[in-house]
Amino acid sequence: MALMTAAADAPTFDVTGWRVDCTSKDPRVLDCQAVDQVVLRGTNQQLVTMTVRIPADTKKPTLLVQLPLGIAVSNGITMTVGEAPPESYAIQTCTQAGCFAGTTLTDRTVDLMRSSAQLRVAFSSLEKQTTTVTLPLSGFAACYDKLK
Repeated sequence: MALMTAAADAPTFDVTGWRVDCTSKDPRVLDCQAVDQVVLRGTNQQLVTMTVRIPADTKKPTLLVQLPLGIAVSNGITMTVGEAPPESYAIQTCTQAGCFAGTTLTDRTVDLMRSSAQLRVAFSSLEKQTTTVTLPLSGFAACYDKLK
């Protein structure tokens, strides 16, 4: 799926809202994650998927950001939570499903995500156009509590 560039009009987005998804390979253990998605209105093309999970082995929350193909991977992404300074993350890999950036979340970032109204993710297209996507954080705290 290639990144769609905007013509004269700026693209509009739909946000699914934070939810908890769980899977299980072992019926005694659930692997749960908090997920939010942003899609382009009208086409349902996935633009950004944010996934937060707490792996059983490390107990440290991780963030995985999935982006569409067709972005400038060398530029990485910038994520801004609330009014905090932006943080940059490298694109780690791309597959047929899209491009991925990830990190272990600090307690400070989790606290900011729990208390802020929104976060913004910015990335560049191959044509050097920057796309900034805003995700509301309402519902994140409740989902994160369910993960713990």
